[in-house]
Amino acid sequence: MLSVRASRTFVGDAPISVRAWAQLERRDFPVSVRDLLNVERRDYQGRITAGDVECSYDVTLHNSGRWFVTADFNDHGTVLGDFFVLDFAVDGGHRGIRLDHGDSALGAGDTLRMNDDGVDSWIRDHWETIRDAPLTAHLHASPDVASVISTIVLVVTGIGIITFFASPGKVQADPCPDQPPDDHGQCIRFHKVSGNGGDDGAGTPALTG
Repeated sequence: MLSVRASRTFVGDAPISVRAWAQLERRDFPVSVRDLLNVERRDYQGRITAGDVECSYDVTLHNSGRWFVTADFNDHGTVLGDFFVLDFAVDGGHRGIRLDHGDSALGAGDTLRMNDDGVDSWIRDHWETIRDAPLTAHLHASPDVASVISTIVLVVTGIGIITFFASPGKVQADPCPDQPPDDHGQCIRFHKVSGNGGDDGAGTPALTG
């Protein structure tokens, strides 16, 4: 015997509204109560790696169109972090679910748990195909090269500053000569001067900041 309360987990003290229920699952109204009460689900677990990123995941699909994903990511790198995207092909083809970490890289050695859920009426409409198809996971990872480049630039700049101030001659500081009148920033030009007070010449390095 079909039971409304056995078909879902309901919370709250309001009466069960079939119309609200149908709207939640993106069903056209009027809707068949028998279709609402017909419950099937598929559960998938797996592990996948790409580059330095390893992921273990749990995915649940319901014939109502509801889907849930929990994924744990671990970056095993020691220097570079990684950007990543995790895709699930739910029909054995190109239709699927995506977890995208966006523009924020997972740092080397870091871990992260991501959860997502939603409703896709396409899953409900194609349930007979999806139910019997394997769930294919694709993990795409790319190293965070930009942060390494920034670090290298900072190191090289630091070495350059140290070398500049360590070179012979007296360091003099002046306002930047080419600063526009409407620029109210504190621009300072450092340059070396010779012992007699003159500038060391065009070959002398100058830093502005």
